[in-house]
Amino acid sequence: MTKRKIFFSGSAGMMCSHFIDYMIDNYSNEYEILGIDDFSGSYRENVNPNYKFTELDLRDSEKVEKYFYENFKDNDLDYMVLTSAAAQEIRSYFSPHANASINDDSAKNCIFQGLKYGVKHIIYLSSMSRYGDGIIKDGDGNIICRQQVPYKESYISSPQDPYACSKVYIENLLKALQKVHDFTYTVWVPHNAYSPRQYVEPYRNFIAIWMNLILMNKKCYVYGNGHQQRAISWVSDYNPIICNSIFNEITYNQTINIGGDIHYSLNQLYEKVCEITGYNEQAIHTDPRPGEVFYAYTDHTKAKNLTGFENKTTIEEALEEMWEYFKFKGPRPFNYINEFEIDSPKIPTTWKNHLF
Repeated sequence: MTKRKIFFSGSAGMMCSHFIDYMIDNYSNEYEILGIDDFSGSYRENVNPNYKFTELDLRDSEKVEKYFYENFKDNDLDYMVLTSAAAQEIRSYFSPHANASINDDSAKNCIFQGLKYGVKHIIYLSSMSRYGDGIIKDGDGNIICRQQVPYKESYISSPQDPYACSKVYIENLLKALQKVHDFTYTVWVPHNAYSPRQYVEPYRNFIAIWMNLILMNKKCYVYGNGHQQRAISWVSDYNPIICNSIFNEITYNQTINIGGDIHYSLNQLYEKVCEITGYNEQAIHTDPRPGEVFYAYTDHTKAKNLTGFENKTTIEEALEEMWEYFKFKGPRPFNYINEFEIDSPKIPTTWKNHLF
């Protein structure tokens, strides 16, 4: 009997590679698993050899159209999981076109082709940046309300950086298309995710940046005073929940936050990384990053009620596992872009001067 198919975009990425491992272990007897990545923000080593992987730039609409025809022309595509993204919130202020192209075009190309070939359900990974700073204004710029942390799904989305705008756009696109086309969706909102497979780059993923700098025997940096609040999220804790939601109709047509429950300041997180790694150097505090949200954590009551989600791994256990992996892999070079689309004195000096 021919298997039905599940498609993953960004399949070599930190989160999606874990998703695919889980799906192979639990559903490969029932479904054929396919995935695409271009390795612009991921590592080849993350690709599980036991699924049909294709290296492709999802921004290329002609190649995506050809790929979907070759793989799904029998209308055997049941589910799509869309994870590909350039999750670079602050960098998106200075490279908005590149960021929108990666986030919007890749998702649109997959969605449009998926609908063409009869996809039944689409899972989309959005971002907590959809909530911005929680402030809602009217058309005259007057503040209507201040939505308090932890942010809830019932809140009005208030994206304040270009990356967040692109995420909310795709959310709205799915809702609009559903008015005419016969499919369902689930929007998952993970936040501050980390795992051993995290991509190392200078623009995001502060825990990975710190661990890589420690391996390089370099100084670590904290933007601003370090009092910013974050609730970091261990991928292994929510990986099964998102994967199983593919078949869990109670999550259909829902937007659901998922991730870490306990929030810390960046200073506290840096101290924990130092404890785990045995590093005893003080961080260098540099200028705050422009447009950065101070409070960034969400409420997960809905995920717990609908799916039984719970955070099982302590931050110490997670950081130890991540550090062991980083030590095994060794330091990796930071890849900087050659130039920003919009040059500005507000670009962080760590980026301009390649301080990492």
